Amino acid sequence: MKLALLKRSQPIYAEYFLRIRKHDDELGITLKGHLLVEYLINKIIEAKCKSPKKILENSKTYSFSVKTQLLYAMDFLPEYLNKNISKLNNIRNELAHNLNFSEQKIDNVFYAKGGGVKKIKKLSGKYPHRSFLKFFCWFILGELAAHIEKNLGIPSEIEESILVKKYPLAFKQASV
Repeated sequence: MKLALLKRSQPIYAEYFLRIRKHDDELGITLKGHLLVEYLINKIIEAKCKSPKKILENSKTYSFSVKTQLLYAMDFLPEYLNKNISKLNNIRNELAHNLNFSEQKIDNVFYAKGGGVKKIKKLSGKYPHRSFLKFFCWFILGELAAHIEKNLGIPSEIEESILVKKYPLAFKQASV
């Protein structure tokens, strides 16, 4: 990435592709997507909950799964997004806690807006399941970002403060 092109904020799905460009393994692809989905989930909690710190600072009681179920129950997440996020979380947990993970568990199925189930039948490359994971994370991030901006009025971009921590020299150089 050229330093001169670095913006003060950027779309969440663009940040995902920047973060996975060096990852060709299922765990790295999935963890990066999961991390950014959780970032957006936390933004909804910060904007819509009366006491967000009680939720965000207590990860034992309010796990990723519990936070998404709360947002779904409070009608801040549509059903298809909730199902996709739950599926991503299950894949993440399986990859992170199972040494014998089989790529056959990745079924190339996702839930579409409007309630339909879609299956990607043909994926190219040596590792098609990795292509699906990249698509799946990108799809969730794009749909979630659009949903929270359009329906909840919450900006979905990665904020400057996070980008400055990640690329401090680029921002120092850009401000000169």
